Amino acid sequence: MLKVLVPLDGSPSSESVLDRLEWLRELPGAHLVLFQLVERGKALKGPSRGLGEPPWRQIGVYDQTGGLLPVPGTGPFGGREALEQEEVRATQEAEGYLRAVASQVRGIRVSTSSSLGTDVARSIADAARAEKATLIAMTRRRHNVLVRLFRRITWSAVLRRTDVPVLVYWAR
Repeated sequence: MLKVLVPLDGSPSSESVLDRLEWLRELPGAHLVLFQLVERGKALKGPSRGLGEPPWRQIGVYDQTGGLLPVPGTGPFGGREALEQEEVRATQEAEGYLRAVASQVRGIRVSTSSSLGTDVARSIADAARAEKATLIAMTRRRHNVLVRLFRRITWSAVLRRTDVPVLVYWAR
């Protein structure tokens, strides 16, 4: 049985891999696992201030210029609870998104999975291991040379972290 993990980030380019996996309909027992990472702490950090503060110290309401306005109950003591609540909300939102995408897939068994984490490639590799995937199918975006030099490319980092074969398609 072929079990394919499909990491999605909510973008149309990541979802374009699903069009290219239509050949799976011909394989009996094929199974897609749609996966999305909810990046820990990212939801409440707001605009980057470049201060290197832990996420719970950056929680608050941001004004139109990106300045942080203090909110009662947040900060180093009350902020962790707010961060945890936001992570629960973000996880529920990710699961809703994955269910919506899964409902559009026809002729193939589909399940969904999400997790909290900070390292995208490690989370994809961990999800592949947890789901016992036999293949990871994902898209590759076109980047210019500077982006390739200074930014980690997810698909190549996944290749280094897993023994599961990775099928990479150019994003449409």
